[in-house]
Amino acid sequence: MPRVAASARPAFVASRRDAILDAALRVWAKRGFDGASVAEVAREAGLTKGTLYLYFPSKQALLEAALRRHSLRPDVEAGLERLRGQPLADVVRGLVAVTWRGLEARREIVGVLLRELPNHPAEARRFLEHVVLPVNRLVADYLASVLPPARLAELDPLVAGRALLGMVIAFFISQEILGGRELLPLAEERILGTITELFLHGTGDVEA
Repeated sequence: MPRVAASARPAFVASRRDAILDAALRVWAKRGFDGASVAEVAREAGLTKGTLYLYFPSKQALLEAALRRHSLRPDVEAGLERLRGQPLADVVRGLVAVTWRGLEARREIVGVLLRELPNHPAEARRFLEHVVLPVNRLVADYLASVLPPARLAELDPLVAGRALLGMVIAFFISQEILGGRELLPLAEERILGTITELFLHGTGDVEA
């Protein structure tokens, strides 16, 4: 590590870690997690492999740090704080938009996750436990705080929160990652509005 004043060291370490994670994401997007070596990530970051290991002790640690860094939790947390006190419909509409924008900003990592996690069940489980479920619980806690008791008796807030986020994530992946935009072009406003309406009202008074 270069000589850095003690007062500046935390910022330097954080910046260096971020640069390594950015480099890892670029390499994995091209080569895949299994196909890329730590040495390749180090070269992409302009470092030696030994220097990289000062910040991340293993390739697995690098992956876990990347997953945590790109969590949607800060976006959802900030969105809920900003929307707090507004009508449920406005909050849901805002959360749908926040989640979609967050996925757009993380498009590269979403592609990596889609390709790599099925081959790494242990990492997938940790991703679910430490990244996905905490975001789900934020939405669930909000729903539990605003829905009337009679409605809560019918709905599980955690399932409802996962369903809301899941609709956004699934549609984003199919539309933006898997090529749906070219096959079926849809206005973003139309997509987000329909997801919001489905969550709030279902499909309406349709007879079974």
